[in-house]
Amino acid sequence: MAVEHVVNKLSKKYDNTWGNRIKTVIIGTIPGQESLCGDFYYLSKSNSFWKIMDEIIKPNPSFKDLLNKKQYNEILDILKDNGIALFDVLSECYMDGSLNKTITNEVKNDNLEKFLNDNPDVKVVFNGKDAKEFYDKLFRNEYVVYNSSNSCSKIIEDKIKGNVKTGISNWNIIL
Repeated sequence: MAVEHVVNKLSKKYDNTWGNRIKTVIIGTIPGQESLCGDFYYLSKSNSFWKIMDEIIKPNPSFKDLLNKKQYNEILDILKDNGIALFDVLSECYMDGSLNKTITNEVKNDNLEKFLNDNPDVKVVFNGKDAKEFYDKLFRNEYVVYNSSNSCSKIIEDKIKGNVKTGISNWNIIL
């Protein structure tokens, strides 16, 4: 693949929809190509995010079923009902495909900064070390208390090794 300019259209679409009942914000780096093309978060087949959320929240119908039907507003409602919001650190960057390690010329997500300033008691969970590293580089909010978990993209490696329950357990403790 070639390096391309990536604009986080999901941020523009969803960042201002969370409301004031949020207790935990899960922060990723920037959506990958599959998510941007599919117009919703964590759509890559190699990402275990929704499988983990199914195990922790146990919605009925499951996130998997709702994703298959592209019922994204219902997913957002379930997350909100459970006090969870999704954000990304970056609003745009240059990158090769969906590889975070290729990110350059990154621009912070001002909506995230506003959300955190407006919700100083929210628990912050970074979805992987890249999100945390870009946050530390671009934001200066020293009051944020956070937890960090393995990236849900990495958990696929654990699944291959038969350890997906370790990833779920890790996220369950944090949330």
